[in-house]
Amino acid sequence: MVRTTIVFFFSLLCTFIVNAQTDTSTKACHNKIDDITSAQQIEALLKSIDPYFSTFHVNDSLKFLHSKCAEVSDSLNCKAWFKTDFDNNNYTDLIVVGGWDNHAVVCVLDSGDNRFAINRLTRKIFQNCTLPVFKKIGAENLILYYSVNEPKSDSLELDTLIYKFSDFVEYNPSSKNYNIQKIEFAANGCLGECPQFKLIIDSNKNAEYTAINYNKKYGVFKGVIDETSHTELIQLLNYIDFPSLKNIYQVEWKDDQGAVLKITYDNGKVKMIYDDGMHGTFGLERVYKILFGFRDSQEWH
Repeated sequence: MVRTTIVFFFSLLCTFIVNAQTDTSTKACHNKIDDITSAQQIEALLKSIDPYFSTFHVNDSLKFLHSKCAEVSDSLNCKAWFKTDFDNNNYTDLIVVGGWDNHAVVCVLDSGDNRFAINRLTRKIFQNCTLPVFKKIGAENLILYYSVNEPKSDSLELDTLIYKFSDFVEYNPSSKNYNIQKIEFAANGCLGECPQFKLIIDSNKNAEYTAINYNKKYGVFKGVIDETSHTELIQLLNYIDFPSLKNIYQVEWKDDQGAVLKITYDNGKVKMIYDDGMHGTFGLERVYKILFGFRDSQEWH
């Protein structure tokens, strides 16, 4: 009875700290990740979260197929895995370098009470050299995400990532506030069963959804995007500073799904983004995920 009371009291105290604490850089609550000390424990955790990761191996020795990747890893003093709280909920998260037959960097996020989700940072295929390095700016926990697209060359790209809007997006310390009047999105087809559809959303949240192929319904539908989802989308677009993005993005491979995003803003200005492969930026990928989600999360008639 005494032990049960102590455990219950600690649980209440932990919950109180998470809700009341203003300095999120201070660790409040213990989880399974805090106890991890080896690659084998990480592999077991990943397998317990998702069977897809049953054969995932941590690259604990940081050995790579290409010598260029190994050189970059050494120069950056990379780690095979490291821990911190990326989503600022006072529970430790985990970044892991590893893979199956191919290379991958993943993040294990704890939403509380050891409820874990895996977020894969290496999202492009044929991307065999990506390296995460932890960086703290003020109270923000960031990832310096390096990519060597041509392992035999000296090409090195860097994205500074932060966990916001339920995903990792490019860090922007000075986001702007555009007056977004209309959002138009078209997801094109591919050789497989890619959902093909169009969305038009105005500033009053009125929306038109045209379901073309491989959706749960077919036809043209009307609806109103709910306040929370619409606010998240607008804030995300502003945070990634959409007018500053490229007009065209294209992956190196063929036959993947593409998309067109058109945004009318600030009294008639227009930004068009053509994204062949839908991997333009981390921020754009999150935008696409939200728009794809609207097909099922919103009420259409």
